[in-house]
Amino acid sequence: MERIARIAEFIEEAGAANEKLGQLVPEVVEKLHEQHLFRLLLPRVYGGEQIDPVTWFHAMEALAKRDASTAWCVGQINGCALASSALAPEVANV
Repeated sequence: MERIARIAEFIEEAGAANEKLGQLVPEVVEKLHEQHLFRLLLPRVYGGEQIDPVTWFHAMEALAKRDASTAWCVGQINGCALASSALAPEVANV
């Protein structure tokens, strides 16, 4: 949650630009990467944060309060990251 708090104001301010562009602006994506928010559900063995479901819920809620589109994108990417952990290790590590 600390990581989200660090960039929350920036995320909120970028909301209109995201909508106008029809995707997250590159600066938002960069900040999300810097805070490792695309790796929240990824198991630690693959370099992720492996947070618990309750923390995940609160993280998504905190993002959505600032910008729903950003929260949606973070959710989709984390879902894919979590699903990839079910792959065979030699495939998942690619």
